[in-house]
Amino acid sequence: MEGTKVLIPEVQEIRVGVKTYHVGGLSLKQTILLGRFMANMLIRKQEQLSKLQKKFSGDGSNVDDVMSILDILEQEEIYKLFSIILNEDDLQYIEDNFDLTRSLEIIAIICEQNDFGQVKKNVLRIMAAVMPKEKPTH
Repeated sequence: MEGTKVLIPEVQEIRVGVKTYHVGGLSLKQTILLGRFMANMLIRKQEQLSKLQKKFSGDGSNVDDVMSILDILEQEEIYKLFSIILNEDDLQYIEDNFDLTRSLEIIAIICEQNDFGQVKKNVLRIMAAVMPKEKPTH
């Protein structure tokens, strides 16, 4: 039975306002959109991400890592992140209807249903590839 759970991640329903969302493993489309979002963020926020990279190198939990990423995002970027996770195009709906409880519940489900250990390793690889290298001093 455990093997089935890996092949078919559990999806949970989250009701926010008048809408119901199905939250679980990320689809390929969501993964691509999330990758583009992250790449754009990596380019724009290199200084903040340099500090975050040091924090990521520790043994923090998935939730710690996600909350660290949320710390460096602007409000609109957080709405965009949730829009990708939930397949919700209406950013205004997210802003108007999501509260702390629902937002944290969604983050928890995403962390439970996706292999963020591997995602974290890949993000660190990407960060190392796009971050400017320190020049040796003589």
